[in-house]
Amino acid sequence: MKHKNNKNRITLSTIALATVAALGLSGLSHAATAPAVPDMAIESIEIAVEDASKSRFVAHAALVSGNQRLWHDVALTHLVYEATLRNDHLLMADLDALANQSEIDQVDGALTGVAVEFLRRNGFTFNNPQRDAERLVAAAQAETLDQFFASSLAPLGYTANLQRALERYNRVAAEGGWDSIPLTLKQDNTLSAVDATHSETLYNALQSRLAMSGDWRGSSIPSARVASTNLEFALKRFQTRHQLPATGELNAATLSAMNVSVYRRIATLQVNLDRAMANPASTDRDGVTVNIPSFKAAYQRNGETVWASDVIVGRGGRETPLVESAIDTVVMNPSWWVPRRIARDYILPKVKAKPGYIRSRGFQVLDGQGRPVSLNSANWDNVVKTAQNNLRFRQLPGANNALGEVKFLFPNRHSVYLHDTNARNLFERVTRAFSSGCVRLAKPIELAKVILEQEGYSADTVTAIDAGNKTQRINLKQTVPVRTVYFTSDVASDGSVHFYQDIYKRDGTLIAKLDNTLG
Repeated sequence: MKHKNNKNRITLSTIALATVAALGLSGLSHAATAPAVPDMAIESIEIAVEDASKSRFVAHAALVSGNQRLWHDVALTHLVYEATLRNDHLLMADLDALANQSEIDQVDGALTGVAVEFLRRNGFTFNNPQRDAERLVAAAQAETLDQFFASSLAPLGYTANLQRALERYNRVAAEGGWDSIPLTLKQDNTLSAVDATHSETLYNALQSRLAMSGDWRGSSIPSARVASTNLEFALKRFQTRHQLPATGELNAATLSAMNVSVYRRIATLQVNLDRAMANPASTDRDGVTVNIPSFKAAYQRNGETVWASDVIVGRGGRETPLVESAIDTVVMNPSWWVPRRIARDYILPKVKAKPGYIRSRGFQVLDGQGRPVSLNSANWDNVVKTAQNNLRFRQLPGANNALGEVKFLFPNRHSVYLHDTNARNLFERVTRAFSSGCVRLAKPIELAKVILEQEGYSADTVTAIDAGNKTQRINLKQTVPVRTVYFTSDVASDGSVHFYQDIYKRDGTLIAKLDNTLG
């Protein structure tokens, strides 16, 4: 393809990827293959080039003749980076071949073939060429190709995604990081997006800060309505990524999260990368994975997420432990044998204050020999004083049962398991550390159906068992891997980096050491 002005030969991969998307090219198997480009496509690409030439990419004309490979162009750099992350030897070989292309026109054509084959090989489908072209060019111009690759290609593992995030945040740090927002808010104060636009200084500071972390995706149109809408959306994206209620308003918690330095975020990413590399099994996505700090769980089967749910985890002092095991039993309509410690610290004081509590909550009371204790004749004051260590409490299936409608058992020395709950209102909270160590699920019946499906149970059968209100224990022929992990940062499918509260204070010491190194 002939450029009108060789001084403006910019972002080779922007042009090539636009060509790929616009034409829906396929079937190219070698870097040296240069597809024919119709005149109409050339004209549309020239327009894209003309628009892109107004950006700072003009300064990054990227390939020189001879055997020197000086690819400073953002998009080509990301192709190299993707080849490394994915250990894609075919892409590496194609990129090496491009280094030997001396004519810019030949490189453009060859790069189109490389890009097509790489994208198709990794799961990208050109369903809407025009839309795909717009996405690709926009991503190249906004320097968000890492996010484009993360959302469009076959997903990478946790470790590779963290490496991608670290590269992005290190790039921000190399450019000086972001400034603190010049505003102080009290805990109960909020500032709407509309109000924030009334101060040009504040609005510009927020726009700059949110753009640096990839949350701002709107344009700087001189319209109060458009400006406030862009800001509201950007704040919601930022809040979602930082485990905050997505209100689109500026409050003290959001402001505090925004003013965490890029160096501290880098330290958090590095700590989690170290965790992942130290225990590769913890990042295996096959099976049920509960990430404690994110209060979320997911079940992946053959690389596909077949179930996901919010969860409640252990509170301080009763932390959910790190476990690697396999679910081997599903119990529908379980009884709850109250652990002695919970009985002593929680149940008995309530019984002493109000003996009717036992009956109202559906408990059976058993003595040390397993014999029922008569609720009508028991002298509860004497029982509580003299028989604390002998009494056992069993809560029968029903609406009040603390385990809800189903529990999932897996061998572990901590005696923890996954289960339903009757306190479903707690799932409305953003931070959900309320349990005594077990993991409560927001969508337990859905998980039971997914697991029991491979045991031959239909969804209707599981629903019928659940409605029967009788305890049924199902031992699995095909066990399901399960793990609880502790990662305070993660990368979503769209490439956005999420940070979670360090609820068990496990990052602190490691981050302090990294802070001393990073400054």
